[in-house]
Amino acid sequence: MPDTSSQKGSSSKSQKNCLYWLQFFLSKRTHSETELIAKLSKKGFSEEEILEQIKFAQSKRWMEKPEEIQERVVQKWHEKHKSHAWIENYLKEKGLPTIERDGSLEIKKAQHLLSKKFGFVSEDNYNKACQYLASRGFSLEDFEEAFESLNQD
Repeated sequence: MPDTSSQKGSSSKSQKNCLYWLQFFLSKRTHSETELIAKLSKKGFSEEEILEQIKFAQSKRWMEKPEEIQERVVQKWHEKHKSHAWIENYLKEKGLPTIERDGSLEIKKAQHLLSKKFGFVSEDNYNKACQYLASRGFSLEDFEEAFESLNQD
């Protein structure tokens, strides 16, 4: 007969180790479930162990709800004038719920970036300014509206 007590012991040890790393990651900053799964998988834990420990952490309320994390993250990136497309990609990468696009907010962010980088957009730097915003995920419509409002002031 095989000795199953040593297998149970190593499994329990692995679960404790998995829980240790989960606590370690959560102590550093808030993580989404997707991030924790990725990080713990890199440490060599099985998906079953990881999901079990995540459920335990959720039951103890160690983890925030995805919507709460998403709200904070979106606010932070809006304050840094990131485009809706950029924020959406970031949220998808982190496994968080996506947000609706607010056109007026996008235009305000585009205006801020244009005025900070170029001050005034003229025919000379029009293409450069358009490319600058496009590379940051803003649409052509956002650029055109921001351009018009900047030139009206």
